[in-house]
Amino acid sequence: MDTDIGALTTVFTEFYYWITVVLMFLIHVGFCMYEVGVSRHKNHLHT
Repeated sequence: MDTDIGALTTVFTEFYYWITVVLMFLIHVGFCMYEVGVSRHKNHLHT
C-alpha cells in the first residue's frame, strides 16, 4: 500500500468482505427461524 488510493481500496475491500459475511450469516439465521416457524410444534427440538 504505497499510495493513498491503494490503502483506501484495501479498506473498502475488507469492509465489503466483513459486511457480506455478516449478511450471509443473518440470512441463514432467518431461514432457520422460518423453518422452525412453519414446522409442527413437536418437531421444534429437531431443527
